[in-house]
Amino acid sequence: MDPVRLSSAERRAALRPRSQPWWRDLPGDVHYTNTLPAERARPEFPREPGSYLLLFTWARPLKLQVGRLGPAVLAPGLWVYGGSAWGPGGLQARLRRHLYPADRRPHWHVDRLTSLQRPHGVVWALQPPAEGRPRLECIWIRHLLTHLGFTAPVRGFGSGDCRQGCPAHLVHLPGSGPGLPTPGWMA
Repeated sequence: MDPVRLSSAERRAALRPRSQPWWRDLPGDVHYTNTLPAERARPEFPREPGSYLLLFTWARPLKLQVGRLGPAVLAPGLWVYGGSAWGPGGLQARLRRHLYPADRRPHWHVDRLTSLQRPHGVVWALQPPAEGRPRLECIWIRHLLTHLGFTAPVRGFGSGDCRQGCPAHLVHLPGSGPGLPTPGWMA
């Protein structure tokens, strides 16, 4: 999938306040869970398979080493990582791993992020595995790239097993950094 380029007018339209959160526009029976503050009770997620988006926001550029992809510098602002949980324990097992990483050796690219900062939110939906059917994570990432002005600055991040041609499963909303107007519909 080629990167989508939005004009300035399209980007301003994407950032315009909306009457509902952006994730409500995503296909599927989508749910949102606020994961902060960390001290509150652990959120419960279904033990069934599904797809999810982890939401991160940071105030300064973040430098990290991303496995074979090498070094990356992530700009301040809103970042969204898309993944799936089709293994044992479903969404609950995978999301607990991301939200409570402990001292694990990084396995996935996203482990580099979750070891530095806890996601502030999770968007998720149930999706039973089906051969040949696109995963919701890919559909969602393409939606963010084509309709909401997100970009994929770190090509290949989290998309090593993607069969839908996503440039990455980590996307950034330019212009969403600290000190800039933040749309109320982001989370």
